[in-house]
Amino acid sequence: EKAEFVRLIGHDLLAPLRNIEGMVDSILRKSDGLSPEDLRERLARVLVNTELEQSMLIDVLELSRLGVAQEQPEVVDSLEVAHEVAGAFEHDLQRLRIELSIREPMPVLLIERARLRHVLQNLVDNAIKYMGDSAERGIVVSANSGPLGASFTVSDTGPGIPDEEHEKVFQLFRRASTAPEGVAGKGVGLASVKAMVERWNGSLTLISQEGKGCRFVCTVPPERVASGHW
Repeated sequence: EKAEFVRLIGHDLLAPLRNIEGMVDSILRKSDGLSPEDLRERLARVLVNTELEQSMLIDVLELSRLGVAQEQPEVVDSLEVAHEVAGAFEHDLQRLRIELSIREPMPVLLIERARLRHVLQNLVDNAIKYMGDSAERGIVVSANSGPLGASFTVSDTGPGIPDEEHEKVFQLFRRASTAPEGVAGKGVGLASVKAMVERWNGSLTLISQEGKGCRFVCTVPPERVASGHW
């Protein structure tokens, strides 16, 4: 896993640097014949690639910290967190005409609130970004709890993901072939969600078929469910 991680990092983080190098080299070699407009355009592209590289490195560093920092679990009402996430995306949901539903009840957990929010926020954000031009436009956040623990499901009516790509989308910097063009994102969100859920001794599963939307199911073990709460 470490070897694969290093391979992915080496390939993908070097790509923006190669682009930066090419742009700077072009400016140095051709600056005498460049108009101010050409120069500004190429420098702007250098800046974009530099910002992308920094953002990717920050995401990777955050991902690497998951297994290092000491966890500090607390009693968290997951329904409150789900509504916080919905509120954060209110503008995007209205602009893109997507209906987000939160189904009650939802469990109270012994977990880090910020981490749970990160998980739900990334899953909802993905559903919004990859909705594309689907005629039916809906996202549902739901949960179940029982003797085996709790599970959270974020389902959408987007374009879905082919079976052969289900594992790929959890890898760093990898996105599904059905992702609409022009969607912002670097392919880090699902990798970080998976790492976080597995740190809780839980699991993250994708259920999807191309053209039939996605369901991401996140499970947490019974010791993470606060006794006497539901």
